[in-house]
Order: sequence, then structure tokens, then C-alpha cells
Amino acid sequence: RSSSYKVTCSRDYQAENRKEKECKTPEAVYRSKVVCNFLMELIEREERSQKRRFVDWQSVQNRYQKIFSDPDSSNDGELVETYKTNFSMQFPYASLNSELVKSWTGRSTITKALSMPIFAKIDWKSEPGTGLLRVGIRDSVVLYSDEELKEAREAINAPPEQKERRFVRDERRKHEPENEVDELIDVVPLRQRQAQSVRVY
Repeated sequence: RSSSYKVTCSRDYQAENRKEKECKTPEAVYRSKVVCNFLMELIEREERSQKRRFVDWQSVQNRYQKIFSDPDSSNDGELVETYKTNFSMQFPYASLNSELVKSWTGRSTITKALSMPIFAKIDWKSEPGTGLLRVGIRDSVVLYSDEELKEAREAINAPPEQKERRFVRDERRKHEPENEVDELIDVVPLRQRQAQSVRVY
């Protein structure tokens, strides 16, 4: 029994290690950054529609599904088209479910995906007792810039030694500090923040 347990643990470790490596390939890094930007914009739209700092993840899922189930009444169709056209983002499922999350991030659940360093721009918390997931965007956060996305995309075809240097640099990046809950009044929209950031730097 002990030997069987060790074999099972070894297999689980190997599988998890393989998943980690797959999530850190240049292709996966680029795709995850694009997905993060898309989710940030989708979450922001839901925040503004509710005039709330944090919104239920389910409401974001419903908003996404409406794009495909009721396109005439959805205001987010152009967002999907923008990401399809400009970033080659794929939308293989009409529901923002675990299958879609896995196809985008390699993770089986949204909480596992949001726990990845690349998704640290999205604030989230699970309500005690109910397990209800709530998500939001902090005031100081900006979208991944066009330059960052371009760099990530170029890394896909970069020589092996350049890929290694990028990997080491990404590993050193820290999670952004947690944000105090505040109202949405005077909060600068994501795209405006990005434009301001470009002007400053």
C-alpha cells in the first residue's frame, strides 16, 4: 500500500510539474496575458453596469454568455471581435466555464487561473461560507500594454537563450499588493489608464 501511494504521489507530482511547464511556455504566457486583458475589460464593464467595486463572477459569466446567446442586446460583441482580430484570441465556447478557462490558461478552474502571477492584475476573493467568487479591478492596475504583448508574442519565436532570460525575469515579478475596497466614482477606465501610462513613460 505504501509503495502504491508513493507511485501515485510521484505521478501526481509529475503531472503537476508538466502543467507548470506548459503554462510557462512563451505561447502560454502570451495567451494568458491577452486573456487577462480581456477578462479585465469584461469585469470592468460589469462593475460599471452595477456601479460596484466587486462583482460576482457569475454575473461576469452571464455577461460573456449573452455575447453569444443574445448578440443583439449585448454591448460586448465588439470587445470579442477586437481580441479576435488584434490578438488572435480564440473563443471556442459560448459559456465562460471551466472548459473555456482551461483552453485559455491550462488551469481547470477560474480560481486556479486567477492564482497565476500573470493574472495578479485581477483582484478576487472567495466569500467565507458560501464560496461565492467575487472579482474586481484595482485603481492602480493597468492593462498589459501593446508593447508588453508584442514582446510576449515575439518571445514565441525567440532563440532558446532569450526564452530562458525572459523566463527568469518573469519568475522574479511580484504579486501586486491587495487593494482596499472603494467606490467606483472617479476611477479611471482601464483604457484611459493605459493611455496615461504611455504618456508618462
